[in-house]
Amino acid sequence: MNFSKKIFFSTTVLIFFVACIKTSTPPGTSALTIVNAIPNSNALVTNFYGNTGSQIAMGDTLQYYATALQIYYANWSELSSYSGKTSLSLPQISDTTTSLTNLTLNLQIGGIYSLFITGSDTVHVDTLFTKDNIPYYPFSGDSLIGVRFINLSTGSLPVLITLQSDSMHTPIANNISYKTVTPFQQLSSNANALANGYTFEIRDGASDSVITTVPFSTGSYPAMFPFKSVTICLIGQPGATAAVPQSGIIIPNY
Repeated sequence: MNFSKKIFFSTTVLIFFVACIKTSTPPGTSALTIVNAIPNSNALVTNFYGNTGSQIAMGDTLQYYATALQIYYANWSELSSYSGKTSLSLPQISDTTTSLTNLTLNLQIGGIYSLFITGSDTVHVDTLFTKDNIPYYPFSGDSLIGVRFINLSTGSLPVLITLQSDSMHTPIANNISYKTVTPFQQLSSNANALANGYTFEIRDGASDSVITTVPFSTGSYPAMFPFKSVTICLIGQPGATAAVPQSGIIIPNY
């Protein structure tokens, strides 16, 4: 083999090797937060294999669910291992043979998503899937936090949000009906705000009576930090005699 042939052969091998490296590079993932807002539910378990997935086909169902992610009522979990068209089944850990809902999610690489599982009970399940545009707050500016509100209480009338510190009860968000998602809005997180925190009042839109309060401070969970955003959700069943009363939970965003 002469010199020119050796150069051609070496170049061809190098190009093939580099191409192989490129095709084996992981394509990237998305971020998905799943929230359990189903009253009276046991922990939900995530099954991303589907009814005919490899774990099920192998007859390894019990072992799989023993190690699966469990999401209890009024809680959430963040995942970052999936992208593209993704099948998701959500049974309860108490009965993994019956899924409460079966979904196909389209998760774009680099996208940030939230999946809210709600409904009046485990027989009547509803879902809300959002692609989230989390605000960016430059550190060179004023200390800010972002807050949005979602009504996940099935059968609830529209609600409004006020701050407990405001004696005039001026709404900072209004007319939030079931499955309505408000835009993120900015609140100060300067030294004074961090020291005192915020207490949000979720009020009935018609009577203006307080349904529940949600404290948010550096000592709460999740804690209040500058330049971060959160989602505050109304969950539970409406009515004075509800088995699972309405309450508010805070979900951290990015």
